[in-house]
Amino acid sequence: MSFYKSRKNRIGYYFFNLIAFIFLIMLTPTTSVDAADGQKHVLFISSYSESYETIPDQIKGIQSSLDDNVVLDIEFMDTKRLDTTENKELFYQILSYKLKNVPQYDAVMVGDDNALKFAVDYQTELFPRTPIVFLAINDLEFARQAALNPDITGILEKMSLTDTIKIAQAFSPAAKKVVALADSTLTGIGDQEQFKTEQSSFPDLEFSILNVSDYTFEEIGGMLESLDDDTIPVFLNMNVDKTGAYLDLDSEYAFIKEHTQIPVYTATLGGVGKGMLGGKVIDFEAFGRISGQMIMDILNGKPVEAIDLVEETPYFYSFDYNLIKKYNIDERLIPEGAVLINKDENPLMQYRSALIAIGIIVLCLTLVTFILIVDNIKRRTIQNQLRETNNKLKMTYGELAATEGALRSQYEIVREHAQEVGILNQKFEIAIESTNSAVWEMDLATNDLMVSENFSRIVNAKIKKRRMSLNSWTRLLPKNIAKNSFSN
Repeated sequence: MSFYKSRKNRIGYYFFNLIAFIFLIMLTPTTSVDAADGQKHVLFISSYSESYETIPDQIKGIQSSLDDNVVLDIEFMDTKRLDTTENKELFYQILSYKLKNVPQYDAVMVGDDNALKFAVDYQTELFPRTPIVFLAINDLEFARQAALNPDITGILEKMSLTDTIKIAQAFSPAAKKVVALADSTLTGIGDQEQFKTEQSSFPDLEFSILNVSDYTFEEIGGMLESLDDDTIPVFLNMNVDKTGAYLDLDSEYAFIKEHTQIPVYTATLGGVGKGMLGGKVIDFEAFGRISGQMIMDILNGKPVEAIDLVEETPYFYSFDYNLIKKYNIDERLIPEGAVLINKDENPLMQYRSALIAIGIIVLCLTLVTFILIVDNIKRRTIQNQLRETNNKLKMTYGELAATEGALRSQYEIVREHAQEVGILNQKFEIAIESTNSAVWEMDLATNDLMVSENFSRIVNAKIKKRRMSLNSWTRLLPKNIAKNSFSN
């Protein structure tokens, strides 16, 4: 018996596993292999870390342009914090190992200067015949040279220093000097070159560069504190001082806020609302969208050499509203459409869409209410008219009822009189017959006479017509009767 139970249990166990296996097969998507075969793989190499202020916007823009069948892998060089030969060599070794052990990428994207330089240096070894798209490159000449390669294209990062300095002049009309805050990193060198090219556009302003890498942060703090209203400070970057001390972006912004008493402008996105007044800044999310669309064009079969280098950089104006108020800047000078950080939005504008919707609903309800009121007034008017008509009909009915009663009374009187006349006629006829008399009646208008039936018997003559003229009647009468009759 125990052997039978054990065998039965094993059969049940195997049967359960078989059912579970079949169930899992049914749940497994049949298109998974086909989907995997249809996927494209893109590698994005960022010069900085994922936490760097501009990187999330770049990634968001890239992902918004890529199709669902594109897998995006991201590697971070972290050269803002660790701009050293050792860090770059270690990144090369790790990425080289990964590339040897994963399928080849269909395309590569590189963000900012260090990543582009890395891709150019190791293109033959790591990315042979692989399309490369760059974005946010500050060293314009290096980027243009790289774009001459038939496998490389991208979009430049030109800071809008011209428009930023112009708006700074409008905000600070007493300014005579422009000072750029920069460092000697690869990105910083590219930014300094762009700043120098702007000097010819402002001959009335004195241009200079405060290179943080030539001083300690303590020394830089003292220099910033000495700046007065005749100076326009323009922040480019200031990560590393001459001792190698490093400040991340938030620390840089806090440092500038602590050591300046005048507005500090910027042509990049970071820092507005954290110590920078603002300027015409770069739209890094748009950077990502444009470069991501380039990748999609390449994956869809467009040759890299057919995609031109994009020289135009996407911008928008952005300002810290608290600093606008602090430095008594005329708000009418703010460009239309500018983004104002720290400005409490007008509740009417904040809920504009909702208020419009509510307004439309209220308007519709008011219209419906008005229609109902008009309809109600018309209905009441009709009801009053019907009520008046009904009252008139009731009065008419009462009058008709009274008239009917009167007519009925008159009819009864007439009927009684008719009966009395009938009786009298019968009596009269009996009297006429019993006395051998006749009755005649004369129409005074025509002198015609109507005679009774007994007349023919009295005159002893046959009368064809009971209506006759006066002459005919007198000829029928005996002379003595006719004479007596006319004499009467």
